Amino acid sequence: MKELLKQLINAESTETCGELASAKVISAEFARFGIHSEIETWDKTRANVTAHIKSTGKKPALLFACHIDVVGPGQAEWTNPPFTAVEIDGKIYGRGSTDMKGGTAAAVAAICEVVKSGKILQGDIIFTA
Repeated sequence: MKELLKQLINAESTETCGELASAKVISAEFARFGIHSEIETWDKTRANVTAHIKSTGKKPALLFACHIDVVGPGQAEWTNPPFTAVEIDGKIYGRGSTDMKGGTAAAVAAICEVVKSGKILQGDIIFTA
């Protein structure tokens, strides 16, 4: 999960750059676990990514709804470059590490682990960002 978070931080996804790079990171991580995802794009760099893991349908679905855009670094001086993930003493620093790329990485990693387990799901899992 830490490597996924680092990749997401390194994929600058400000309004100027768009979310496509982050969406591709997420899609590639899902693909490593055999999970199909779709990237919807517009304006060349803007993007959403969605994955849907099917189940028996006996229970309601679980939806993970995240955002992968971040605001720009602003005028403040950064100790580390904002769009380069840096790990110091077990903590990962970079723009979006806590809002919301950390949460997104956790959701993606959890979904991948569930699929990897091979357990039969009672409810679908849907991810969208």
